[in-house]
Amino acid sequence: MPTKTNTRRTGADLARELIAITQRIDDAAYGVGLNEFHDRIAAARYRARLTAANAEMTALTVEIHQL
Repeated sequence: MPTKTNTRRTGADLARELIAITQRIDDAAYGVGLNEFHDRIAAARYRARLTAANAEMTALTVEIHQL
């Protein structure tokens, strides 16, 4: 049975995850060009991606502070 220390992510693991989340935000922003931004569906998808990324970043920030 793994102990808590064996399953806990390191600071480097969390940093890699934050970089990956940031890249997804950049990719989402790139996918919503100026012409598409006025489209309600594209704007809603962009907001949903940002909301999800924000939730992930908040959870990782809490975990980082616990290290």
